[in-house]
Amino acid sequence: MTKRFLMFPLTALIVLAACGKTDSPETAVDSVLAAVPPVPQIPHVTAFDLGRQADPNGRIFGGITDLFAVGDTIVVSVRTQYTKAGDVVSARLRQGKRTLDSLESKLQAPDSTGFATVPLRFSQTKRWATGRYQIETFLGAASQGIKEFTVN
Repeated sequence: MTKRFLMFPLTALIVLAACGKTDSPETAVDSVLAAVPPVPQIPHVTAFDLGRQADPNGRIFGGITDLFAVGDTIVVSVRTQYTKAGDVVSARLRQGKRTLDSLESKLQAPDSTGFATVPLRFSQTKRWATGRYQIETFLGAASQGIKEFTVN
């Protein structure tokens, strides 16, 4: 009777262990992540700023502005994500519907986080008349946004 008495708890433990949970919380999370498709990495302009100078990394130096004097150089610092070396970024300077000037530049390889920055300089030798203007940026042929600024 002692053997049977000991066999019952041992058998119960084995059955409970076999019928227990099969997925640990880590396994459940891993299977959910595996079911979610990766986010597409579509090349795009994340932002662009206007200023008078750019640092060696292509970022605006000395302050972002939307107010320029006649004869100022207008620098457009364009930040992109998921682009590759050689992709073309451009900007058009417009007054109303009329394009006054346009610039383009090929991007360098992005940094380890997938970002790249390029400055585009509209020269001070072109004396813009006072008034309201727009800068429109493009990645390839796709418009990426418009910002307005004033020349006094």
